[in-house]
Amino acid sequence: MGRTYAAKVLVADVPELEDVFRSCFSPVHDVTYVPSYPEAMDAIAANRYDLIVVGMHFGESRMFDLIRFTRLERRNRTTPVVAVCGLPSEFSEDTHRAVEHAVEALGGNGFVQFTLERDSLTAACRAIERHLPTHAASSSPL
Repeated sequence: MGRTYAAKVLVADVPELEDVFRSCFSPVHDVTYVPSYPEAMDAIAANRYDLIVVGMHFGESRMFDLIRFTRLERRNRTTPVVAVCGLPSEFSEDTHRAVEHAVEALGGNGFVQFTLERDSLTAACRAIERHLPTHAASSSPL
């Protein structure tokens, strides 16, 4: 087996989901978790990430603001940004598509909605991991 690359990942979401997101990534990855918009802005301005994951309910629903900020910040302008919704929501198919389009229009790379049920969470982790750089290890423990 070849050398494993440790990706630098920023996850910006509500504190209740920190353990859920940490379980998505292999321990080899350097995962920073921030629960507030100011902390996320500071992290993005100060560090280069391989992947940024931002929750829909993060920072009083400032997901779109953080995507926009990331695309304006030189250091992470090309970093993949995946928007997620892991808290209960009853999106219609049309609403889900509208959020996907808004994320893409702001420069995000995808929108993943999931529940905390094992199959849904496993599928979400795989969808998120697909945005890791090809030189990063894909080894979700789920």
